[in-house]
Amino acid sequence: MGWGCHPDTMCIARASARARAECGEDGTLVYMKAYRAEYGKIVEQDGMRGGTEYLAHLDKTIENWDKNGQKPDDVIAGMF
Repeated sequence: MGWGCHPDTMCIARASARARAECGEDGTLVYMKAYRAEYGKIVEQDGMRGGTEYLAHLDKTIENWDKNGQKPDDVIAGMF
């Protein structure tokens, strides 16, 4: 299986595309919240191994950004 076809890679791409379509941008806190919501739906529907841990990581990243202004170095979903 090639990297581009890994199920998690496909989920990240799907959630990212939906989030970008919803908020019209990426690299922002609004986008990260939309991405997290979309990825959460995928985890609920498809049950990705490690998905809950990734969602917890996203939640912590969003919380730090939202409350403390700590923007991650790379806000591309799945790459920080």
